[in-house]
Amino acid sequence: MIFGKQTRTFIDSDVLKAFKEFRSSSVAQNNCSPFGQNGSPSILNSTIDDFIEIHEYIDKKRKDWLEEFRKIDEQAKERQLYIRQTMADFRDNYERAQRKFEAADGNLKKFRSRSDSGAVPNYDERCREL
Repeated sequence: MIFGKQTRTFIDSDVLKAFKEFRSSSVAQNNCSPFGQNGSPSILNSTIDDFIEIHEYIDKKRKDWLEEFRKIDEQAKERQLYIRQTMADFRDNYERAQRKFEAADGNLKKFRSRSDSGAVPNYDERCREL
């Protein structure tokens, strides 16, 4: 697909080059309109001029679009990098919280299985706090 686009670009530039070469050739310069003012461009020359103008306009728009596409692509890459970093931060925070939870759960089990848990004052209240 890209090859086709590159080929089209080369063909387009060759066409524009051929139009401009024709326009500056002696054939085009000697080809004047038999109607109207002396030296006014012929229909052929006017058409070639129109083709050149249209082609240059299309080429300019194509370049503008390509530049805009590159900007959008760069923004997307930056956002993707930001999202990946955020996901990594969330994963790290989750793993840290998971380890803290497991440590707290282990401490609670140790506390409940202590033989002197009945001797600890306010055992029920301390258990609720945990």
